Amino acid sequence: MVAVRADVLTAVHQRTPERFVNKPPTPPITPTNVWINQPDDHAAAQ
Repeated sequence: MVAVRADVLTAVHQRTPERFVNKPPTPPITPTNVWINQPDDHAAAQ
């Protein structure tokens, strides 16, 4: 999914580079750990 978005952003930058004055667009970084309720470090150590 990230690769597809990167391809789209690259294509948009190639078509209209004037829209991106600072740098080419990049997809957001996907987090490696996702928690609904992150475990407490103290509870995990027990």
